[in-house]
Amino acid sequence: MAIDLLKPNPPQPIYCHDLESLFHVMVWHAHRYQDGKLVDDPPFEDWARGTFDVAFKSKTSFILSGNIDPTPQHKPLYDVLFDSQRALARGIVQTRAQRETSPDGSRRIVLPTEEEMLTLCGNFSFEIVETLFKECDPMRVVVSK
Repeated sequence: MAIDLLKPNPPQPIYCHDLESLFHVMVWHAHRYQDGKLVDDPPFEDWARGTFDVAFKSKTSFILSGNIDPTPQHKPLYDVLFDSQRALARGIVQTRAQRETSPDGSRRIVLPTEEEMLTLCGNFSFEIVETLFKECDPMRVVVSK
């Protein structure tokens, strides 16, 4: 689930939430499973267990500074996961309310427009995610068992 939807009083779901959810599912699977089996001490348990608040904090922390380290079987996904994480992080940072100082010295809070929210300020859209997948070349990664 997208982090915005884990907040109290979440916004109406929009399509970038679906893209973000896809990212979380890919990260979840690529870090927790090897050869169809759950790894010992799997990461991201707090994404599925506990409260929305715990999942919100954990996912936000992961997006902004987490380490992409898929299991050997999923190493070919490293580039698309890493690039998606960076694009998502840029978008999340840019869609947060910004302070703006007017020429007269007064300050105000500026919220992103509805259109900016749809693509996380142009950082995370279907076209961007599609390009990341197209640029990912899993054949160049050699996976040893």
